[in-house]
Amino acid sequence: MVNENIKMYLKKPLHRKKIWELEKTWLCSIIGTCLSMHEARKIGRKFGAKCSDPTQIDAVIHSMLVRDCAEKNQISTHVNKILEKKFEGTIRTFQKNKTSSDILQLWRVFFDRGLIPGAYWASATMRELSKEDSNKIYSDVHMLSHLLGSSNQSLIQRLVEVESHIKALENKHGWQRQKLEATVSQLKDKLRRSEYSVSLLQRQLTKNKSNNKSAKKNDDCAKTKLRIIRQRCAHLEESIESTVAKLEIRNRRLRENEQHIEYLEKSLSSVEQLIVSMSDNSDSKIIQGVSGKSFLYVGGMPHTAGNIQKMIAKMGGTLLYHNGGNGKSEMSSLAALVANADAVFVPMDNVSHHSALEAKKAMQVTPAQVYSDEIFRNCFIHTRAFND
Repeated sequence: MVNENIKMYLKKPLHRKKIWELEKTWLCSIIGTCLSMHEARKIGRKFGAKCSDPTQIDAVIHSMLVRDCAEKNQISTHVNKILEKKFEGTIRTFQKNKTSSDILQLWRVFFDRGLIPGAYWASATMRELSKEDSNKIYSDVHMLSHLLGSSNQSLIQRLVEVESHIKALENKHGWQRQKLEATVSQLKDKLRRSEYSVSLLQRQLTKNKSNNKSAKKNDDCAKTKLRIIRQRCAHLEESIESTVAKLEIRNRRLRENEQHIEYLEKSLSSVEQLIVSMSDNSDSKIIQGVSGKSFLYVGGMPHTAGNIQKMIAKMGGTLLYHNGGNGKSEMSSLAALVANADAVFVPMDNVSHHSALEAKKAMQVTPAQVYSDEIFRNCFIHTRAFND
């Protein structure tokens, strides 16, 4: 009976680590990678983080969380609860693995797909993870932050552009909506006054019918005025319907732009989270895989291709660009560019169908898995040299 109890105890999964039980060297990367800037600011406000310089409040909050999460207290307990709820699906997936090697292998799968924050928290808190494997996972995130550090300036510039665009959209559509609503209100007031005039004329017309022949002229005049007023009312109703239709179109566009703003804000949050976890220069397996290779970018926006070209150049590779047109000259040059490329990127939301099909035909291989990193998130990748 005692032996059976021991076996039952050994089969039970070990309780996962709390954030204050992790090594202190992990806390900076955990806070910077697993918490978004919005979440960190919300926690900072809750626990009274203050800074005389508003531009440094994010750094103050980050330092406060890293310091206080080293021990069990209200802040560390709150942060641990947030991360557990945020990544509960990923945690369940990792808890199915009972050995350190299985956890490390699952981490590699999530890392290659770009699903880093949840996998990082889930693997770091698994007690089954060995010291050696935990160092490998920590090194992966550390080296990724070095890679992202080289593109810091372009990310900051993109943040400024997106914030300016959001403010411009809010100002433009807010002003147009107010103007249309004011126009509708004015038209409704005119319609009410016209209806009141019609009511008065109808009563006057009814009264005039009981008068003598001399009142017939007044009767005819009243009918004429009534006809004119009715025509004006009809015109006003048409104007109201037209204005309401325009307002609905504006509202629909406003909702679309609000959705776009929400997407841009999520992108901002993702970019801000990446910037916080960035460090100085270093190499990684990603740079080694890109160094010395030639890439082709078909379609897309020219400035996007320029930014990607700079990034590939920093990693030691070369990026060629084709505008994605379907003219004869473009099609003749596309085949030659594909023949000299190790990999071809086709952004499907901004390329001609002819160019996309020709690029796929020239590759003569099946499409690889979609790369989930933010930079190539909307690209289908066809590989030749990197086909695993």
